[in-house]
Amino acid sequence: MPIWFDAAKAEPEKNVKSVLLYVFLPLLLTAVGTTAQDVRAVDRTRVLRICDLANDASLRLDPHRQFDERNHNVLNQIFEQLLEFDVDGNPCPNLARRWKRLDEYTVQFELHDNLFFQNGEPCDARAVKFSLERHLASGFESPSHHTVGSIKRVDVIDDLTCRVITSYPDGILLRRLAQFGYIVPPSYIRMVGNEGFEAHPIGTGPFKFVQWTKGTELVLEKNKRYWKQGLPHIDRIVFKFASARKRADMLIRGELDLITNFEPIDLDRIRGNGLKVITEPSFTMMSINFNLIKQNTPFLDKRVRKALNYAVDVDELIRKVRLGNGMRRATLGMPGEFGYNPYVKPYPHDTEKARQLLAEAGLGEGFKTTLMIDDIDGGADSVLGAELKRQLAEVGVRLDVQGGNGALRIVNPNLDPSLPEFDLDMFARTCPDPLGHVIFIEGMVWYASGSPWSLLNNPALDKLYWNIVKTISLREQTQLCHELERMIHEQAFSIFAYQEIKLYGMRKDVTYDPYITGMMNLREASID
Repeated sequence: MPIWFDAAKAEPEKNVKSVLLYVFLPLLLTAVGTTAQDVRAVDRTRVLRICDLANDASLRLDPHRQFDERNHNVLNQIFEQLLEFDVDGNPCPNLARRWKRLDEYTVQFELHDNLFFQNGEPCDARAVKFSLERHLASGFESPSHHTVGSIKRVDVIDDLTCRVITSYPDGILLRRLAQFGYIVPPSYIRMVGNEGFEAHPIGTGPFKFVQWTKGTELVLEKNKRYWKQGLPHIDRIVFKFASARKRADMLIRGELDLITNFEPIDLDRIRGNGLKVITEPSFTMMSINFNLIKQNTPFLDKRVRKALNYAVDVDELIRKVRLGNGMRRATLGMPGEFGYNPYVKPYPHDTEKARQLLAEAGLGEGFKTTLMIDDIDGGADSVLGAELKRQLAEVGVRLDVQGGNGALRIVNPNLDPSLPEFDLDMFARTCPDPLGHVIFIEGMVWYASGSPWSLLNNPALDKLYWNIVKTISLREQTQLCHELERMIHEQAFSIFAYQEIKLYGMRKDVTYDPYITGMMNLREASID
């Protein structure tokens, strides 16, 4: 449980009487009080320099205008939600101190007293209503609106109490709110507008936005009035951008303090230079998805999809790509997630079976196909791409591997019909599960037709997905999730690969305890 903050130590100045101060104070401080020289001059022992992204091309700082985990490790430091996840992935109190379900459609939340945004604006029940309804507003066109799409409205009962009313019984509402229910400041946004808010975001979180030098770094600083007593421990966070192959070098040279998503081949080199390594299982799955909304693709035939599952030696992928830092899985579900089905077993590696299925599908002579590997996973030059190309060639599949940014190539065209559709045959990318529920990766992200990432339109799956979402009984919900996993495995909607053991490299004096969701929460990180 969080340690609740002593309001007497954090109450904003008594003479704050105007919303104008909420709006212009953060902008004024940035303009006259913080420069690049100031950032570099801060005592290095309290600055944490992190690299977990290759670039900031698709980075967004408005939490309601994005649906890409590239953003969340930054956003989760600035903003907070009514609930949060503990280190094991279970919803627990955050801005809301308690809640209760009143009926199938209504959950009532009680907020902590004396909560304030970083500009001094009160964070109350009206802010919750504004935030959740903004995320869903029809003209706002949020790419992540479906993640909270069950919400019909929010009723304000009093300053600290609100009720979230859903359009249907929502069995995953608490998990939705713990990850995607970001609370934002109404008065500030009404004054500066959506673009002004994204240029200088304001939340209730442990760190405040300072500056973003595009292509180089993004800087946050400690929120000295953070409501959780004694936190955070770090004065400043600097997010750097560099490829996975460069991060280890930068850590070894002393240019970084904490890195993630680096090449496994660098593990021994990092350890050998007196640095600390943490290898921790996470709810992160390598997904190699077939593009089943494309016309005239051989993968519309289930036999071909199954053939590739038999053709790929996942254990060899784990050895070559992850140097053993992965665990083979039968679907996109993982042990520890709610709804995971332990009785579904992986496709065995069987090249003869693969050839047989291809022959039955009229592809006995083999065929050429295309795969895009997201740049976050190494792109065209990745070990994953080279190994898949080698393995599939053994059954006559000639694989053309390309790189690219999935958010730009898949999500944006799904939201803007004027953009060219994604026309490759497959797409590979690691995907974390911040909800701790199989429905996130297997439904909200990859398979449900309403997702902007989805390359599938399967009515039977959509129906089962919605049955799961609308089931309040956890027992019944578990049974439906098991059915979903069986369907996904039988239909072979993906080449099922591996769950990642996430890699963290850091200085010896850095203390950071990873969350199983793979999402970063840095308020308790410290430098000794």
